[in-house]
Amino acid sequence: MSESSKWIVTNSERVHENPWFSVRKDELEIGESSGTYYVVERVPAAVAIAEDADENLFVIRQYRYPVGTTTLDFPVGRIDPESDPLETARHELLEEAGVSAKQWDSLGTFFPSVGLTSEKTFVFLARDLSVDLPSSNEMMEDIRVERISYKGLCRMLPETDASGFFLSSLRLYERWKAENV
Repeated sequence: MSESSKWIVTNSERVHENPWFSVRKDELEIGESSGTYYVVERVPAAVAIAEDADENLFVIRQYRYPVGTTTLDFPVGRIDPESDPLETARHELLEEAGVSAKQWDSLGTFFPSVGLTSEKTFVFLARDLSVDLPSSNEMMEDIRVERISYKGLCRMLPETDASGFFLSSLRLYERWKAENV
């Protein structure tokens, strides 16, 4: 018997919706117990990790209102219904960092918060870069772009607030590098 067959949804309703996410309230029966589970429904996201010819990575620092601090991240954005993950990664890299790339590799996927949200994240590595393009940050995105070596990045991580997207994406990058040396 699969784990999912133990969870029976007896009622489900959307209790909040806005352009960025919705919240679904599910009434569940789990064996002899019952309960309520709230799920944040978000569209998938795409992350772009840009690596230059010297193996420096382009990272961004951006103030994140929900946590009240500036975090370290890679360019990331939600995948619009008419788009696909790679197209979104290309767009976000250009928009947030002013960088375009000729070569793209898929590094994998992850779920950023499995106990809260249904969101799935696709991670891509961008190489063979053009970095002379101006970024066109959206209003309300106060972004600083930095180019840093992988080793320098690892040294600064213990003292830097980094997003879960960043840390999970970095791990996929490390795995890809180990397999493609």
